[in-house]
Amino acid sequence: MTRLSFYSTLTLLLIIQAVSSGEEPVSPEPNSLGMQFVTLPESRDEICIHETRVSDFTSFARENPDVGTAWKAVIYRGETQAPNHPVIYVNWHDAVAFCDWLGSREGRSYRLPSDAEYSALLGLEKEEGETPEEKGRVAGKSFPWGVDFEVPDRFGNFSSTEASVSFGWKSIAAFSDGAAFSAPVMSYRPSEHGVFDISGNAEEWTSDFYDLSELTYAVRGASWLNNSETALRSAFRNFEEPDKRSKSIGFRVVRVAK
Repeated sequence: MTRLSFYSTLTLLLIIQAVSSGEEPVSPEPNSLGMQFVTLPESRDEICIHETRVSDFTSFARENPDVGTAWKAVIYRGETQAPNHPVIYVNWHDAVAFCDWLGSREGRSYRLPSDAEYSALLGLEKEEGETPEEKGRVAGKSFPWGVDFEVPDRFGNFSSTEASVSFGWKSIAAFSDGAAFSAPVMSYRPSEHGVFDISGNAEEWTSDFYDLSELTYAVRGASWLNNSETALRSAFRNFEEPDKRSKSIGFRVVRVAK
């Protein structure tokens, strides 16, 4: 199946689902960068179905040279990124600046997803606690694929046997995803909401502070680097200071409804 026909099928399935549930049919039009969107649960805002790509960030950086070059032409222990990989080595400020730039370019508002929106996409709507830190501490041990820590092959891009061979570190036992490092976005199966890599490939910045100190931001979703049961839980939250750039952290955007 070609990527174009896949998108057409995905759009049709989303419209059928919306009509059958009595909701307004979804029309996830791509934006000027070719980014695809679906409507968030319980919202009119639309989330990008894929992580922000190197190619997307390149368009932004071309007009904003002050963003730096840490994200550019990333090579990790011989493994390289391509334009269709998720951009990494971007900090929280870079991600917010990208949203602002994209909104100005298109006359629409863009933002980072909230911690609660990630939880809804992962089926965790009813979490106890006030902050992401509290919610992650008291949440259950379910995973995006089920309740047991047995990751189906090629479910997503986590620390796999391919990473173990390339980098010599511990991987998830008997798990293969075809990639040692980051992979092209949309390489793995989408979630029930039609969103790709909501767990795996790159962790993602959110718009919410991690805890009451308001010094760090919550980061959601495991990455190509993660191999532990804890880090792969749906409710797990990482956290980083807004200036932090990491080989495992990227972001995706939300397009605000008109």
